[in-house]
Amino acid sequence: MARFDSPPRSVRLGFTLVELLVVVVILVLLAALLFPVLSKARERGKDAGCISNLAQIGKSTALYAADHDDCLPYGPSAVAKYQHLDGPSPDPFFALPTAESLLAPYGASKSLMRCPRDAFYMGPDPNTQNREFVHDLSSSFFGRVGSSYLLLTSAPGGLRRLSDAASPSENALGMDAAPFHGDEDRFGVVYRDLHAKIEPWSKRGDLIGAW
Repeated sequence: MARFDSPPRSVRLGFTLVELLVVVVILVLLAALLFPVLSKARERGKDAGCISNLAQIGKSTALYAADHDDCLPYGPSAVAKYQHLDGPSPDPFFALPTAESLLAPYGASKSLMRCPRDAFYMGPDPNTQNREFVHDLSSSFFGRVGSSYLLLTSAPGGLRRLSDAASPSENALGMDAAPFHGDEDRFGVVYRDLHAKIEPWSKRGDLIGAW
């Protein structure tokens, strides 16, 4: 008996162009949805890094104070020293070693002095025109002065003690020098009770005024 076999059916492999385009569109849409979420998470991670830095700086300050009769470092913060040396300042207080250098033996390493969100472009400064070009065009406070943070120190003419404040949880010990957390005009603060958090920039005036 004769046997008749049907011709083999063709088997389609791979995607058609339309299917491939659909996949690409879906991936693009997913990326568009996820990017803001991932970006926000990355910035929140930087916020956490700033809080961690400030908390460690607070602990280093407490260790320094424990070795110096509860007194805060007698010397300006790097940011304050920079601000005064850029203009006329006969005050010898600002010729002293910075608080940052005094805290270094107590665990406040140089890396802790940079806020992870310090990308605050300061631009060319006529007061730094005789300094290195890269220093003059620094894109951060840390790059220009060696610190992102303004620290409370013992003022000229009198020592400040860590325990002086009546409300340690409301009196700042250190803070961001600028609103680095600028998506919402916020900045990092460490208080005298050594807790650190991100605060609205509107609080800065009151905190500085208490110094």
